[in-house]
Amino acid sequence: MLEISTNDKVSIMLVDDHAIVREGLRAMLETDAGFEVIGEAENGERAVSLAQELQPRIILMDISMPQMDGLEATKLVKRLLPQCTIIMLTMHHTESHVLQAIQAGASGYLLKDSPRKEVLEMIRAASSGGVLISSSLLRGAMNFAMKPSVEDSLEMDALTPREHEALILIADGKTNKEIAQRLDVSPETIKKIVQNVIGKLRASDRTHAAVRALRAGII
Repeated sequence: MLEISTNDKVSIMLVDDHAIVREGLRAMLETDAGFEVIGEAENGERAVSLAQELQPRIILMDISMPQMDGLEATKLVKRLLPQCTIIMLTMHHTESHVLQAIQAGASGYLLKDSPRKEVLEMIRAASSGGVLISSSLLRGAMNFAMKPSVEDSLEMDALTPREHEALILIADGKTNKEIAQRLDVSPETIKKIVQNVIGKLRASDRTHAAVRALRAGII
């Protein structure tokens, strides 16, 4: 029986239909003492089932898989476990795939040929609350399929000047600690500010808030 980890390590689940890819990812991640791979799945259907059992903090999810692809699996996992952060790790690099991943609920997007350092940094950012898709990649996806939204612009008007500043830094991928340092406020204060931003924009998470800022044309 699979055991759920109870230590302070960042728990990670790997989802890819190629065993050799999962083996390589596991070997890479286990070089970092702060990470722990707690499960693997070979398709989206199995990923949804295993995620409910193990409740990982982070899932590295492939897109193209048999039985159920990663996009559909991401939608289901986020519906069942909204606190779980999903990072797409795929060979697809088109704007349409990035957009579909965001709409499915993914918070991050990486290509499989990304440098080891970039993969590890994204997972660390995920564990500390950073936005996991670069503003340039988000902008490309938004330009591909969306026009500026009047609704998004109106909701931006509800933000205070300080919340507006924080949103720009969120969209730039900054963590709470980095935003607090930039705005010269305490970590507790910035946590409340970020929560207010997400709430006022009716966003599901930081990445969604950044998407709304892009659609409103403020960044």
